[in-house]
Amino acid sequence: MIGFFDSGVGGLSIYRAVHQLLPQYATMYAGDNAHVPYGPRTHQQVRQFTTAIVRFLINHNANPIIIACNTASGASLQYLRNEFPTTHFIGLVPAIKPAAETTRTGRIGVLATPGTFRGRLYMQVKTQFASNVVVYQDTCPGLVEEIENGRVNQPAARNILEHALKPMIAMNIDRLVLGCTHYPFAAEVIRDIIGDQIEIIEPGQAIARRTQFIIENNLGLNTPEDNPPHRFLSTGNTAVLTNALACLLGWHDIQVEPLRWRNGHQVETA
Repeated sequence: MIGFFDSGVGGLSIYRAVHQLLPQYATMYAGDNAHVPYGPRTHQQVRQFTTAIVRFLINHNANPIIIACNTASGASLQYLRNEFPTTHFIGLVPAIKPAAETTRTGRIGVLATPGTFRGRLYMQVKTQFASNVVVYQDTCPGLVEEIENGRVNQPAARNILEHALKPMIAMNIDRLVLGCTHYPFAAEVIRDIIGDQIEIIEPGQAIARRTQFIIENNLGLNTPEDNPPHRFLSTGNTAVLTNALACLLGWHDIQVEPLRWRNGHQVETA
């Protein structure tokens, strides 16, 4: 079973890419909608939330597990690998490397949360691969909440994106990295703002290929099924994830199961 974890519905952009490539495998997706967004939270808080839900996924036989959240990956990925050494973890980091390697203008833009920009993982990648290019950053305050509530095509979301992107366009960027898994769901609005000359880089396809490699090279994980089950769980209002599955993936009539926090350190099905 492939496990997925995100602070909310954003990880569905990663889920979509993985499921399209590997439809023969069972999946379990857990969204911590009770605590979204993770971006403004401390690394300690994010690690606490992430560890509890990952433990739940492992207890339900998920392996590999995709941390489908840049903020959670930056705060928790190495910790999780040390804490659960027999589980294969796939984390996210903004795709600065391909952007920096292919830019023609030497200027790239990155949209991500404050938590991602503060993370050591992001800084390491930026230092290693983007030292010779100019990187413009914006946290798009409020955009995650707009996407979570199904308002990506409303004026408020567009205003947030215009405020972030117009200064980058003026600085002649030619690559735009979407460093939050929520943001690909705003890709149409982003494209309308930036036009066709700027390439949008998102991680879904790369994560899907990495997941395929891990599964195919670990015999214990390579167990495809004819009709694999797919479970979706949420620590918050399950209607949010239900609506996101319908609006963002076109999946209707999915029964989202509730997850409940207990003592702030454990989650369990209701």
